Amino acid sequence: MTFEEFISKHGPEIHTIQALLGKRLSDNPVTLVQQLTEIESWASRLTTILAHGNSFLDEAEYQELQAIDKDKKALEREVELRARVVKQRRFRDILQGCADSVKHKISLGQSIMRANNSESQKFGT
Repeated sequence: MTFEEFISKHGPEIHTIQALLGKRLSDNPVTLVQQLTEIESWASRLTTILAHGNSFLDEAEYQELQAIDKDKKALEREVELRARVVKQRRFRDILQGCADSVKHKISLGQSIMRANNSESQKFGT
């Protein structure tokens, strides 16, 4: 599979995850559990897609490094390498950002659930 095919295949999934992350978490315990369940269901899928994204970036860096003039200074080679793999790095960074956001969203949801539980215990409901 080429990198472009990879993006075409997984782009819609990433858009779905981003849309899900853009939704505000509910204070309603039942709705909150449903939201967290949906977010968690995407977490493992996202981890797999991220692993493939990292592989594409690693492979692209290796291939491009072979093509860069060995007589250039190290900094010049690094700058040129980064420029040559910008698409792979950008997509990987988007994936990493989504993965981090999923973790934060789950953590936030758990905090809201704990707060809801302590309030209901406090008021005896």
